[in-house]
Amino acid sequence: MVDLGPLYCFDDFWYPIGSNGGCIHELKKGKIPDHLDFVQILEKKRSPYDIIGIEYQPGSHHSPEFRHFRRFFHELSRFSKPIFIWEFWVPGGDFPEEVPNYGMYTFNRPDGGWSEEYQKAMLKQVLEYINANPQITGLTQYGWRDCITDCGSSPSGSYGLIREDGIKKPSYYIMRNWYESWFTECDLITDSEGRTSFLGLPGRYRISRSIFRKKTVDIEDDSSEIEIVFD
Repeated sequence: MVDLGPLYCFDDFWYPIGSNGGCIHELKKGKIPDHLDFVQILEKKRSPYDIIGIEYQPGSHHSPEFRHFRRFFHELSRFSKPIFIWEFWVPGGDFPEEVPNYGMYTFNRPDGGWSEEYQKAMLKQVLEYINANPQITGLTQYGWRDCITDCGSSPSGSYGLIREDGIKKPSYYIMRNWYESWFTECDLITDSEGRTSFLGLPGRYRISRSIFRKKTVDIEDDSSEIEIVFD
């Protein structure tokens, strides 16, 4: 795996006071040169790798706008490699400005600020894009629960899908519904020739004619036609 870590702009991100905002200004415009250039160099050198791994957090070291997310992964997809987003979160509220690490969020907040509404809308668009882009093989949500007040010396901020008091945010249900959509459970009726069909994602399915007669089959792509015969 080629592991594309974050592109930090230390002067602007970590110490934004007194900065001219040069690097963050470029990020907010959605400029994406370094990651793509690096992969392109590997391609020219014919370096062997199978997967592109990427860390992506809107408002941190990437633009908070979905159109820039879409362009970023559209460009990565042209290398025809599977892509795994190994660390991802969307801010769902403001961050403590007195914590130096969070200066980047203050500097790079979207129009309207960080909010649960922004988090829900951004996450929904991202997951819909992933569904439509078969090269993105998975996503890891980093941080399920907010931790701001009682986190020791390193508060983790407002990017969880559950509030610090345990109340689920709207984005939690967006993620849950997306996860559940990966599973297919249905009752089927065969025609006069014993044939039937269903829609589902590639994966492993257990097909039962009765509770005592079961068969397991792996469906490897979107166009599989498999004949299953019960003796």
